[in-house]
Amino acid sequence: MLSKNETRAKRLRNLLSEHDLQLDHAVCTEIISKTGNYPDWNTHAANLSKNQQIAEQFLDELIEGVLEVSYTKFTRRFEEIFLVSFPESTFLKEMRHVNDELGKYLGREFMGSLSGIKNPNDDRYPNHVRYIWRCFFENKEELIRVGIYIKDNTHYVSTAGSV
Repeated sequence: MLSKNETRAKRLRNLLSEHDLQLDHAVCTEIISKTGNYPDWNTHAANLSKNQQIAEQFLDELIEGVLEVSYTKFTRRFEEIFLVSFPESTFLKEMRHVNDELGKYLGREFMGSLSGIKNPNDDRYPNHVRYIWRCFFENKEELIRVGIYIKDNTHYVSTAGSV
C-alpha cells in the first residue's frame, strides 16, 4: 500500500505528464517532501516513521491507563489545559463500562493516519494527526483513534477513543 505522500507524488507525476512534463517517481517524492518543508524524501519518511512510533507508545500508555483504570496514566500525554473538560470522575465512570465490554487486550494492527483534519477556527492542535488501529480484545474488535499534535517541540494527545 502506498503512503499518503507516495500517492500524492504519483498524482503529481500523472498531472505533470498530462502537460507533457515527464518526471520519475523519485523526483516527485522529493518535490512532495520539499512542499512539506523537508529537505528530502529520506528525512520526510524518517519523520513519518518517528511520529508513528510515538503514536504507538502513546497508545500503549492509553491502553495501560484503561486496563488499570488509571486516570493519571491515561491522561499523561494530554496538555493539562484541555483536561478541564475531562475530569477524573468522567474517566472512572466510562472505564467501568469499557473494561467489562472489551475484556482483555490482545493486540492491534496499525491501519493508517489522517492529517489536516481540524475544526474551523480551532488552532488548539497544531500539526494534528489522527492515527487509527484495529485493536483486538477478548470480547470484541474495536477501531481506536489517537489524535496527536506537536506544540513547542512536544507531542501531546488531543483525542483517544473508539472510531
